[in-house]
Amino acid sequence: NGLNRMVPFHNFEEKLEGYAPHLTSLISGLHYASRPEGFSLMDLTDIDVQEMERWRERILKAIDLRFVHGADGSKIPLDETNGANILGAIIEASSTSPNKAFYGSLHNWGHVMMARMH
Repeated sequence: NGLNRMVPFHNFEEKLEGYAPHLTSLISGLHYASRPEGFSLMDLTDIDVQEMERWRERILKAIDLRFVHGADGSKIPLDETNGANILGAIIEASSTSPNKAFYGSLHNWGHVMMARMH
């Protein structure tokens, strides 16, 4: 399709490139806001960048250890059968996340922080 691969987003302090969605809401008819060049993630009322970093580090540690901590204190293995699904559940913070309080909602809050970056 001629598009470049996405560059992984690792550094929550990094200044980001600008973005213009060129999208209009079907409901209101208003344009979605663009993101000016040079903005980075900022603390919000409901979540701060440090919490996002903490969740990311916990997820990366779980990958290194090959298990996640269940809400009941159990160690749930990240094996070939269920490992990818478990990681997906904790990153997405889905209803099947084994410990939403510990692993948080990295992906979902990431969307919110990016959307409010203007």
